[in-house]
Amino acid sequence: MRHALALGYEIVGYEIRGSQKNTADSRNEQARRDYWQARNLLDGTLSKDPDAKVLVHCGWAHLQEQPTSSWEPMAHFVREIAGIDPLTVDQTLLGERSEPGFEHVLRDEAERQGLAGADPVVLLTGGGEPMQIGAGIDLHVLSSRTRFVNGRPGWMEMSGRRRAVTVAVPECRETACIVEARNAERADEIAYDRMEAVRTDSVVLYLPYGASVELLLFDLEGNVIGRRPVGQAFQKD
Repeated sequence: MRHALALGYEIVGYEIRGSQKNTADSRNEQARRDYWQARNLLDGTLSKDPDAKVLVHCGWAHLQEQPTSSWEPMAHFVREIAGIDPLTVDQTLLGERSEPGFEHVLRDEAERQGLAGADPVVLLTGGGEPMQIGAGIDLHVLSSRTRFVNGRPGWMEMSGRRRAVTVAVPECRETACIVEARNAERADEIAYDRMEAVRTDSVVLYLPYGASVELLLFDLEGNVIGRRPVGQAFQKD
């Protein structure tokens, strides 16, 4: 969200709201929600500017373009209302799971053939077309497998926008506490990073370059037990 705003995006909320939940129509609760998601999205974007470029981030199967007997997704209603064919990109189906046995067979085969590397990829057919898995989604992204650095997932580097920083937390040397790194200039924002520290005097946090960061420490009851700036704003070399 912060990066999108910095790039000049306007943030538009599209979730069903208020009286929309009680609209008198023949749709079930799921279909009504996805219908109004589509309406709210279009009202806040293309209805105002037909030439706007719109990037939608949604969860689970809301991006499916084709309805089924039990599911009418948001992207289906976007197509129906606006008469457009959106480019839909799934980032979950071919992702890693808690156990390899739960992962999609195409991920297994791609890794066996050496097609899955350090960066996300889209699998193509022999003819060079994106491989289709099921129906109603244009692209399926196969994400890289998580590597851990100092016990933290490496993807928190966010493609080079953050770096791992070791921060001293002497307050946690004899107990357990929660450590948060927040924007020092906008304290109401969601934390950049959050880490549990259990009987240790330092933790590794992923902090953004060019940001002024404040460290907050909480006990397990949520009481603030420490608060201080984290050095100077980090700059790329």
